[in-house]
Order: sequence, then structure tokens, then C-alpha cells
Amino acid sequence: MNIEERAELNKKLLHKSNMDQKRFAQREIMRATPALQFDYNKIINCSFHRPCNRDGCDYCSGGKPHRHTHKDSQFIYDQRADPKQARGKSKNYRSRAGDWMVKPFLGFPEHQCHPFTIDFYIEDRHMDGIETTRRERTKFQSLIKQEMPHAVVRIICDISACWISTQYLFMPDDSVHPRYRDKNRPSEFGFNFHGHGIIYHPTFNRKQIATKLRDFYPGEGRVCFSTPLPETQTPDGYLTGGLQGWGEYAGMEKTEVDLPSHDLHNDNYEAVRSMLLIRKKWRRSARKIVFNDRTKNVPNLQQQPSEPINITPPSIEPDDEFLDISHGAKAPITSNTPNLAQ
Repeated sequence: MNIEERAELNKKLLHKSNMDQKRFAQREIMRATPALQFDYNKIINCSFHRPCNRDGCDYCSGGKPHRHTHKDSQFIYDQRADPKQARGKSKNYRSRAGDWMVKPFLGFPEHQCHPFTIDFYIEDRHMDGIETTRRERTKFQSLIKQEMPHAVVRIICDISACWISTQYLFMPDDSVHPRYRDKNRPSEFGFNFHGHGIIYHPTFNRKQIATKLRDFYPGEGRVCFSTPLPETQTPDGYLTGGLQGWGEYAGMEKTEVDLPSHDLHNDNYEAVRSMLLIRKKWRRSARKIVFNDRTKNVPNLQQQPSEPINITPPSIEPDDEFLDISHGAKAPITSNTPNLAQ
């Protein structure tokens, strides 16, 4: 790939570019990288009978509708239809991620199930996704076990390319890779290891949960809570809004980069290439964080207990000081905070 072609792909990978342009650039990078040729071929040969389930695919990633419908089948949704009845829909990785995310929260009051995002760690470009997830999972579960043992949590982790500069100086040293802790070091790109999840607690409201999380993960904008829009369904079967929509959004493997283009060694092209190589070894089943998965320690406030339990109902207090974002399942996000209004 020559310099002109590489510069053109850099433009398509800017944050202001739409997801179709980013996926096109991603496929071109895969085509030019021998280690990613297999995934590129899977995307090119994606079909109704054999969906590729790759994040660079326009159809499996939700970029274009009707690819996974047979020409003889009518693809219509209404409020009574089961989304899984669509042909090929139940096999899509985003659909499975949404189903997995909301499963333990079914039956809980929706106002007590809070979508949130946490920036866990700033990693370097040669990170091991499985090892980083294992380390951050242990820290997070220890926090919840100590501070909120009755909570139910599910998180899907991902990475986004970030420029290591003054915007990350607020991160404490123990949350930044050692190679970036020298403030005098020339800037370069790294990866923001973060997670999108849902947390439920029978007695704590969102303000109380956010306070405990922010005490453990200090930093401006590091822990963000979102308010989903009402659940709606797109013509191609994906959900926007609601907990299911948030789960599908969390399951997307998004191409999030916006790096300076003055240095060919630190440009968007190289960042996306590194991101794809990391994800290739980072299986989806190893990207999850779970606490109280079976809800066995959680009092069910919807049922009358056999013996009275001393539980104070959650107080409803204004929490305007916390970030409140409306969510759409197909919206791109920045490295720190979901920009869900786009």
C-alpha cells in the first residue's frame, strides 16, 4: 500500500467519519495485512447462510440492512414479533451480546438497572487482551464484593485507540501502562481498555453506585452512567435504546480512533492494524466481567419474602452532577465517553 492510499484511509478513520467509512478502511487494512487475510476473506464471502460475524462487515455489524434475509422471506418487525425469528439474526454476534447482557436483569425493576461505562486502564500497543481482562476483572470483582456484595453486574470489555498526552494525565499511575508514566516521553498512541455494562443493586440508587465506583476509579469522565432511550427496533432487526439495545451496543467491536496524522508511525492506520491484531487473539468469551451471575445473593424485591428482610427502598434523588447520556445502539463513541447523540 503506497503513501497516498494510506493517507486516504487515515482520513476515513477520523472520529468525524461515519461507521461505513471506518469499516471500509478497516477491511482495506485487513486485506493488506497477511495475518488478517483469513478474516478479510470471511467478510468478503459473508452470506445469509453463513454470516461472518466480523466487526468489519457492513452487514453483521449493522451497517446495512437486509443482507441476512433470504430473497423469498419477508423481513418485517412489529411489537409482537420476536427479534430472534429473523433468519440469521440469532447467529449475529451483536444479538448474542445483547441477550447475554440482559439475561440476569430480567424481572428486576428497570429503573434499578443502570447502564454504565468504565475506563479501566491505558494499555500499550502490544497488549494482551486476555491477560488485561483477567487482571481488571479481579480488581473490579474485589471492589464489588467489598462495597456492593448484593449487586448484579455484567460487562463487555473493548479497546479504543487513544493519544497519550495531557488528556490522560488525570489517570493515576496504577491505571496507566509503565511506558506512558514518564510525562516527558514523546506522545504516541495506546489503547484505552474500557467496558460497557449494566449494574443492579436492590437498595442503592444510581448516585450511590456511581459514588462507590468513582472512589475506586478516580478521574474526570472515567465512570459514566447512561440513560437508555425507549426501546425501538430498526428495519434490519437491531434494537436501539433499552437494556437490550445497550447490550447490543456493548457487543459491537467499534473502530474508535482519532489520532494526529503528522507521524506515519503513530497514525490511524497503524492504530487500527494493531487493534485488529489484538482482537484476533482476544476471543469474545474472554472479554466479559460478571458478578453475582445467578443472582443467588440478591433479594428479589418483586416477591414477598417468607420472612421480613430489613431493606430500605431505594431513594430517588436528583443526580444531575452525573453524566446522563441518551443511548442509541448504532452510535459511535469516543475513547472516554460514549457520544451517543450522534
